[in-house]
Amino acid sequence: MIGIGGGIIFVPLLHVWSGFPLKKAIATSIACIAPIAAVGALSHGILNQAEFPWLESAALATTAIATAQLGALALRRLPTKQIALMFAILLLVTAMRILIGWHWVEGQQSPGLLSFASIGLASGFASSLFGIGGGVVMVGLMVGLLDMPMILAVTISLTAMVPTTLSGLIAHARAKLVEWHAVLPLAIPAVLFAFFGAYISHIIPMRVLEWIFCGFLLLSVYRILKKALFATHNKER
Repeated sequence: MIGIGGGIIFVPLLHVWSGFPLKKAIATSIACIAPIAAVGALSHGILNQAEFPWLESAALATTAIATAQLGALALRRLPTKQIALMFAILLLVTAMRILIGWHWVEGQQSPGLLSFASIGLASGFASSLFGIGGGVVMVGLMVGLLDMPMILAVTISLTAMVPTTLSGLIAHARAKLVEWHAVLPLAIPAVLFAFFGAYISHIIPMRVLEWIFCGFLLLSVYRILKKALFATHNKER
């Protein structure tokens, strides 16, 4: 519905609620995102009356694929606490930027393909490092910095997310970080509801979508920081 591919839900669900180590929660989340993003992008393509943004999605995905491998490498080498804090900061900044950001103005010049390619660099890295499919970064930057309509940003995000997550998944699978037994129970119901979420997003006012998106971000920040601080406190004791 809000173009995040489910990673913003899967990572806290697997890590905080199911007890998966953070790195495995991130890698397993990546495995769930690709089919969800594919169905979501197809759904938005069907529901959108405007021309499908293939060029923007391709520009974003091309650079994201390249940096997804770097994110996977960083995941294996960085300490878990540092990853958790970086993830929380990323989500918090993104949410604040959208809440106080500008809005699309009719007649405003559309951003060029270079802008989407630049976002791809950041989102690809974040995709593999944080297990979010890059959707949080993609949607956040397109709405917050490029002033794009939420629906258009979501469509581009989901389309670009498919090849990006597959690129990161290959690296995570080679490192044996993916818990495959958890993928189907998460992915199947999410895929089934992907079209429904796309339909809902087309009838909800855009500002409401932005608030829902930011609500997910802030809730995740709280849970991830709580988990990280709780773990640190236990080690000190």
